[in-house]
Amino acid sequence: MRRRYSLPFSDKEAIQAKKKKERDRGTSRCCLYIAIAVANVLLIALLVAPNVRVSHSATEPASPAMAVNQRTRQQQQDSQLYTASQSFNSSILVGKGKAQIDLPIGEINMMGYAELSQNANGVHLRLKARAFIFANLDTPHNRVVTVVADLGFMSSIARQEVIQRLNEPAYQNPATKQPLYTLENVMISVTHTHSGPGGFADDFLYQITSLGRVPYARESVVDAIVSAIQKAHQDLTASLADSKSHSRQTLVLNSGFLPNAGLNRSPVAYLQNPDEERARYEGNVDQRMVALNMWKQVRENGGVRKERVLTGHLNWFAVHGTSLHSTNLLVSGDNKGFASYIWELEMAKKSPNFIAAFAQSNSGDVSPNLIPPRCLDTKEPCDGSKSSCRGDGTKCVGLGPGEDEGKDDFYSAEYIGRLQYEKARHISEFEDGLEVRGPVLFRHAWVDMSDLTVKLQNGNYAKTCKPAMGYSFVAGTTDGKGIAFSYQGFNRRDEKNMVLGFLRDFLNSRPVSSELERCHAPKPILLNSGDNMSPYPWQPQVLPVQMFVIGRKLALIGQPSEISTMAGRRLRSSIKDVLVQDSVIDKDAEVVVVGLANAYSSYVTTFEEYQVQRYEGASTIFGPHTLMGYQNVYQQMAESFTNSSRALVNGKPPGRPETEVSLLAPVVLDAVRPGSSFGLVIKEPERPVYSLVPKRFASWKSSHSQFGDGSVSHRIKNVTASVSATFWCAHPRNGAGYVAESSGEPSFMTVERHDKVNDTWHVFLTDAEWDTRFTWSRSGIAESVCKLHWDVGRTVMALPGLYRFRIYGVAKTLFGERKYSGTSSAFALVQEEDGLVLQ
Repeated sequence: MRRRYSLPFSDKEAIQAKKKKERDRGTSRCCLYIAIAVANVLLIALLVAPNVRVSHSATEPASPAMAVNQRTRQQQQDSQLYTASQSFNSSILVGKGKAQIDLPIGEINMMGYAELSQNANGVHLRLKARAFIFANLDTPHNRVVTVVADLGFMSSIARQEVIQRLNEPAYQNPATKQPLYTLENVMISVTHTHSGPGGFADDFLYQITSLGRVPYARESVVDAIVSAIQKAHQDLTASLADSKSHSRQTLVLNSGFLPNAGLNRSPVAYLQNPDEERARYEGNVDQRMVALNMWKQVRENGGVRKERVLTGHLNWFAVHGTSLHSTNLLVSGDNKGFASYIWELEMAKKSPNFIAAFAQSNSGDVSPNLIPPRCLDTKEPCDGSKSSCRGDGTKCVGLGPGEDEGKDDFYSAEYIGRLQYEKARHISEFEDGLEVRGPVLFRHAWVDMSDLTVKLQNGNYAKTCKPAMGYSFVAGTTDGKGIAFSYQGFNRRDEKNMVLGFLRDFLNSRPVSSELERCHAPKPILLNSGDNMSPYPWQPQVLPVQMFVIGRKLALIGQPSEISTMAGRRLRSSIKDVLVQDSVIDKDAEVVVVGLANAYSSYVTTFEEYQVQRYEGASTIFGPHTLMGYQNVYQQMAESFTNSSRALVNGKPPGRPETEVSLLAPVVLDAVRPGSSFGLVIKEPERPVYSLVPKRFASWKSSHSQFGDGSVSHRIKNVTASVSATFWCAHPRNGAGYVAESSGEPSFMTVERHDKVNDTWHVFLTDAEWDTRFTWSRSGIAESVCKLHWDVGRTVMALPGLYRFRIYGVAKTLFGERKYSGTSSAFALVQEEDGLVLQ
C-alpha cells in the first residue's frame, strides 16, 4: 500500500488560517451571479454611453487566417485522401518547442472557478506552451501540430491569430508557396489549470468575472504559442537534416494504467449509464495514460549506435487542474504543470532540449481531490445534492491528498503531478511500446452544434439545441463551491426557487421559450445563453472539430469542451470502429479524446448522465443529445479519410466582435511612502544562517522510483528551510523588469548565489521554479508590497553558500515608466550532519 509522505511545507497555523478563510468564503459565490446580473445591466448601459471604454480588436472581424484556411482546405484534404500504400512504413519525425506564457497579473481574475475574489496576484509556477510538430519523413511538408498550453481554456480567436502570425514565407511550403500551418492541421489544447489569469475569452459569459477582455491577455497567449510553434518548426528542420546524417528519430507509442490519481466527482450521474457499458471498464474514471515518446539514436560514421536519448514526451491523462483551490492567488500550472516541470528539470543535463507535455483528456467529471467530499462543519459524507450538508451545498467540498492531515493544496498539486510524472517516465523507459510509422493525416471543420439532426441508436432522430445553462450550473462542484440557494441535481422545472427564478427572468434578454425548454428537458434553464447577444454572444454555437491520424497507431480527436469519462469512452469507441474498419489505423492503435481543444463550450455528458442534471449536465449547453451530435460529426469526419464524399461541409466560423468590453481599471500611478523607494527591503530574511543536511527523501515511496539510467525520482522531500523577504514594489501588471539571459523569459524575482572565487553573484532560481513564490499586494491606494519566498531544496538542491533575493519590476511614475530592482541582505546555507532544522 502506498503511504502518504509528510512535508513540513508551511506551519500548521498558517494552513489552518487558510482553511478557515476558505470556509468563511462558503457563501461568497452567492454574490457571483448577482454580480452577473448587475454587470449585465451595467455593461449594456455602458455600451450605449458615449464614454464607454472598450477594447478594440487588433484585426478586422473576419481574420485573414480564415481566408488562408479556406483557400488551402480543399487542396489539403484532397492530398490527404488515405490509401493503403500511402507512406505506409515511413518514419515520423518530430519537432518540439516551448515558450513561457506571460499573461498579465495583478488584480486580474483567474479563469476556472468563477470566484470573484480569486485574482492572480503573484506567481507560483510560470505557465508554458509546448508545441510538437509531427511530419512524415517521405512527405515532410505533410504535418500536424499539437500544442499543450498551461491555460484554463483555449480562445478560438487566439487560435486564428496564431495561424495568421504563422502565415509568413518562412513557414510556407517552398514548392507550392502555401502555408505549412493552418487551422486544418494545428490543434491547440490546454491543461485546464484553474490558477491561470483570464481575460482572453471569446464569449461574454466567460468574460464576466474578468470584467471583460483584459488588455494584452490574448496577445500574450498568441505570442507564446507562436513562439513555441516556431521553435518546433526549427527543431523539425534540424531533425530532417539529422535524418540524412548520423542520427535517427524513433516515435514510440506507450500506454499504462495510473490508479488513484483521480476521483469521479459525480458518481451518481455516472451510475445512470447502462450496467453492461459500465462493466466494460475498470472504474468510473479513466485510468489509462497514452503517451508518445520521442527517441533519438545517435550513430557514428561507421554505423555503430552510440546512445538512445529521450528527447520529448507527450501524454494524455484525464484529471482536472483543480488541486489548487479557489483560495489560491498565485499563477500556477497546477498538477500537470508540476509534472512537466519536474521531468524537464530531471532531464536538464542528460537531454537539455527535452520537453514533456501532460495534456488533458476526458476529465469533465474527474477531480484530483482524492479525499471524498465531506461537509466542512459536520464532516459527514456529501455530494452537493439538495440533501447535502443540511441543504447548504457550499459546505460540501473534496480535499486533496494530505489536506486532511494539515498539509496545503500546493502539496496536493505536487502529489498528483508527481504521480503523473512517475507513471509517464516508467512507461517510457520500461514498458514495451509500438513504433509509430506511416501517414500523417488531418481533418477540420466548423460545425454549428446548436442545429444538428442526430440519428440515435434506436433509429430515431433528435435535435441539438441552442446553448443554455441549467439551474445546477450555479451550484458549482465539490472542487469549487457554488451559491447557497442551488444544488446539484436540480432537474425539475416545476420546482420553485424564488432567487433562481428572479435571476432567470432578469438575466435573459428574452423569455425562455417552451420550445427551448422541451429541447433541453429535463434541464430547468437559468441562462438562455444562445439568445443572449448583448453586448455580444454569451456562448459559442459554431465550433471547430478536428481529427489527426499520426501513423498507424494513434488518432487524436480535438474536442472543444470538457467531456465526461463515459462520454469520452463512447466517443473513442465509435471513432475507433470507423478508423479500423476503413484500415486507416491498426487494431492495436490508440484513439485519444483531446479535451478542451481549439475553443471552449463548457461540458459534454452522456444522455443518461444529463438526466440527473449534476453540474456537468447542467453545463452541457447543446442539450441531452450533445454527445450523439459530436459522435455523428466525428464519425463522418473519420469516414472522410477514405471517402472524400463524406467530408464535412465547412461552416462559417464565428466572427470576432468589433469591440469588446474591457472594464478593468488600468494602473495609473505607482507610489512608495516618503523615505522609501521601489525595490527597498521592508523585511529582511528572518535569519542570517539556515541549516541544510545531505539530500534525503521523506518516508513516502513511489512504486516506480528507480529508473533505467540509475537515477532516483525527486520525490517530495523535507524542506530544509523556508526563506522570505518583503520589498516595496510596483504593480505587477506593468511587467517584470528582468529577462533571463538563458531563456529570454521575464521574471519578477531571482534567488542569487555568491561565487566566492570571482566575488560575483549569479542567478540560481527565478519565479519559473516550483520552489519560489512571488506575491504582490496593494498597500493603500497606489503603494505595493511584494513578498519573495523560497522553499529551499524542495525540487532544486541547494549547496551551502551565500544567497540573496533580488526583486525586479516596472513602476509607473509621474515622469513615465522606469525599471527598478532591489536586493535583500545575504543569508547563508550551511551544512549540518543531521536534522532539517532552522537555526
